[in-house]
Amino acid sequence: MPGSASEQRAKMMLEEPISKVIPRLALPTIVSMLISSVYNMADTYFVSQIGTSASGAVGSVPLLTVGVLLAFTRVVAGIHFPRDVVAGALLGILCGWVGFYLI
Repeated sequence: MPGSASEQRAKMMLEEPISKVIPRLALPTIVSMLISSVYNMADTYFVSQIGTSASGAVGSVPLLTVGVLLAFTRVVAGIHFPRDVVAGALLGILCGWVGFYLI
């Protein structure tokens, strides 16, 4: 019986040429980013038909999503404690709120 998936992955990364390993590992990420980009472009086009304020709102959502995912991955990786991420998020919300009312 062949080894487990993690053993096969380790063998691939240790024994195969790097020129074959990197494209094989990068392909799923590349495809998902292309699909996400096409979706965002189509969404922006159709929302822009509504007006400029709606287009501005759509543009800020991907930034928020990236921030939330980055915070989540840092907790999962053990780089930060959850309370650090929550404190940073609350500080960001406070700064955004103050900036909104000052401008």
